[in-house]
Amino acid sequence: MSIPSRLIGYGAYNLCFDRWLGKPPSGGPIFFSAIRNGGWPVNLVKVICFRNSGIEGLPETRRVTLYDNNKAINTAFIDNLNNLVDQARQFGFWVQVCIFHFHAITAPAETPENVPNILNPANLGTNNYQKLTSFFNIGDQARLNEQIRLVRAIGDRLRGYNNVLWELANEVRIQGGTAAQNATGNCQLVAWLKRMRTELITSLQGRPYVIGTSTGLNEAVTFKPQRPVEGCNESALPAEYFDFHTGQWDATGDYAAGIANAKTRAASYNPNAFLIINDDGVSNSVRTPDWVKARAKEAFKRRLHYSSKQEYPPGAPLDTITLDKLREANNEQP
Repeated sequence: MSIPSRLIGYGAYNLCFDRWLGKPPSGGPIFFSAIRNGGWPVNLVKVICFRNSGIEGLPETRRVTLYDNNKAINTAFIDNLNNLVDQARQFGFWVQVCIFHFHAITAPAETPENVPNILNPANLGTNNYQKLTSFFNIGDQARLNEQIRLVRAIGDRLRGYNNVLWELANEVRIQGGTAAQNATGNCQLVAWLKRMRTELITSLQGRPYVIGTSTGLNEAVTFKPQRPVEGCNESALPAEYFDFHTGQWDATGDYAAGIANAKTRAASYNPNAFLIINDDGVSNSVRTPDWVKARAKEAFKRRLHYSSKQEYPPGAPLDTITLDKLREANNEQP
């Protein structure tokens, strides 16, 4: 599969933990089949691996956790992720496989079950700054090795698939310290992201790859090629695509201007990379179906991709109204 001219994403972040891949509790088709049966043009789904499997309402009987009871990488999870990517390919979907997760470090409810002690945020400090700078750091070899083990396990298993977008970490950034501390930590984070990218590429053994990371509050430090940036001399993270969440394209409510500006910035980082406008980061009360349609049309008008964070079975039914609005946006903005 080659990258389509328009990716339309429906974020089902914990689908990778569901052994039934999004079948409704009462029975029915898996997630990918349900989307196709509805005639919706969605062709991208994002999942997050380093996350608590029950955070979005997945019943325990259906969960396949990232780590097993021995705090080792769960081979059943790797099998389930492989099955998800394979099923997605059969239905014409790309899968944005996000490996690590900012909120898994800062929010205990998001931390994976059975996480190894060396990766457990509870053991990494008393505040978020300490936890984040300890986790996203190439300086501790033992912790780094455990992180590399996860990257390699996932990369090794999925390297035969050509429908994967790799995301190194969701909304990753350093915060909680002083401005100077956060700037130094974000520079350290860039070094960590580059190392994870290198390890992932190694695991893919020469296969083509599309690698990026979604932005937190350190977009320029991560991607801007001109150095120094906020005092950081570390070279920028190479990326084949960018995933900008709402904070990176919301120009104080002027979304049209914000999306246009985001496109310009992304092109300055890498003119050959594509940009996903992602509405993750806005509240559910704001993310109404009509709001999503309007934002998607703005992205499509600028030849950008759009992804919406939404609900899905078994935790909640598919949001068919929003799916209809995404279809309308797609049809009205060729």
